[in-house]
Amino acid sequence: MRHLPAIGFHYIPHPDFLKSFLHIPIIQKRILTANLILNIAVLLGSSFLTIFLWRQAHMTEILPFYFSQFPIIVLCFLVVGTIKIPLKAKKLMQAGIIFYLLSFASLIIFHESAIDYLWLIGILYGLAIGFHATGGLSLAYLETTDLTRDKYYGISAGFNYLTLIFIPFLSSFVLSFKSPSVINNYYFLFSVACVIFIIAIFFTVKLPNTYLPKLKLKEIFTPLKQKAWRVIFFLVFA
Repeated sequence: MRHLPAIGFHYIPHPDFLKSFLHIPIIQKRILTANLILNIAVLLGSSFLTIFLWRQAHMTEILPFYFSQFPIIVLCFLVVGTIKIPLKAKKLMQAGIIFYLLSFASLIIFHESAIDYLWLIGILYGLAIGFHATGGLSLAYLETTDLTRDKYYGISAGFNYLTLIFIPFLSSFVLSFKSPSVINNYYFLFSVACVIFIIAIFFTVKLPNTYLPKLKLKEIFTPLKQKAWRVIFFLVFA
């Protein structure tokens, strides 16, 4: 049975993922470690971005950020999957890190006028997610086999759920900490996220030079011929 990358849904964590991590191949350990560090940085940066925007604007004012972000993510998937230029998965992950840094830095640069540039920030953030997801998920898929893939995803899910539990809590604690200026807390969180992003870049250097396979545009939508995949597609976008 051929498995598909875990895009848009979550795997159930492996019941003993910490111990199992020690017994998987070294390449898979490196991929998991790089993705874990990158996910921590993304969660910290996303907390900074979300709270920063919500403190300055109402929901209707923030909509341009989301409306400009999601089409770019889809476009990234399509372009990366069909472009004729050979692309390394780890280079896409590194490109995603750069765009994450640019999107977060733009908030600092624009500061109070960031609301006027939400479409630009959304495009940068969409590029970050698009490159990060296509690179990271594809590399994990290509460097595992049909026999080991579910175990890998289970271990990965265990680490991801740990970060989802603790990182938002730590972010909220930092942002609510009393200081002479509230903005100092944002700068601190942003600085920590930047440091972790830089660390993630160094970890991605050690990843294998795996090239992404190329698809024809019509092949990308082939799974939608099956009813089960149409249901999953609808639920993910809903």
